[in-house]
Amino acid sequence: MEVITYKNGCVPNEVFEEVSSVLHDAFEERLSQGIYFKCGSFSAKDVENEIANGGWLLVVKDGSDIVGTLSLILRKKGHDCYASHDNLAIA
Repeated sequence: MEVITYKNGCVPNEVFEEVSSVLHDAFEERLSQGIYFKCGSFSAKDVENEIANGGWLLVVKDGSDIVGTLSLILRKKGHDCYASHDNLAIA
């Protein structure tokens, strides 16, 4: 397995499509298991927009398959800057 880190706008479009698919599959699996949680809908473009203004997309691959993903987003609150995670999924 390998972890690939993408920064800001340096992510190929096909990666966003694959990441979006892994995220949707993870949500569907949890719901089928009766694990209910509140989540909004999102698209590959939504994931892209989140990291476009300062953030990272981490993608875990097993061969050519994406098996996990995580977004780290830079956020500001007052004078403080911090990173938060979003879009976490494990296939």
